[in-house]
Amino acid sequence: MASQVICTGTAWAESRASPEPFSDPPAPGTNLQFGSPGLDASFLADVYVILSGIKYDDIISAWKAEQPIDIGHRRIAGIQLAPYHVAHLYECSAELRSRIASLSPERIEDIARNWHVMLRHPVESSPSRIERRLEIIQNLAALARVADRRGSRLLLRVEYKDEHEL
Repeated sequence: MASQVICTGTAWAESRASPEPFSDPPAPGTNLQFGSPGLDASFLADVYVILSGIKYDDIISAWKAEQPIDIGHRRIAGIQLAPYHVAHLYECSAELRSRIASLSPERIEDIARNWHVMLRHPVESSPSRIERRLEIIQNLAALARVADRRGSRLLLRVEYKDEHEL
């Protein structure tokens, strides 16, 4: 029987601004957060690519040349919670947070509907994927606006579970 990995992300705006790093990564707070299947680091990278106008070819070329390149977020922690269950914590860059915060409702809908075209993929999305993407981007934009006003971080915790091993 083939295994299927379930991915669920929880994004939140940190409740306070602090120039000092945490000694332990913060857990998702209860003030302002949302979770969604499929919300992960690659989703953030895709949003960054769309909003910044770079191409994945540029990222690959920089990686091959061992040059640093910004992809809009960085992994700040990870843990194996149990066999076949891991979690990673990411922080959005201030640039990505600001770009997401500035999205208008029309631009959010355009991105959700034309995702693959903007990423230069010759694939069409199903209506259910467009709706999920729209919901995720709308929620990210709301969180990013709050984080911008607070001067705080926009964080993402992603959990991966193998459903057959649970």
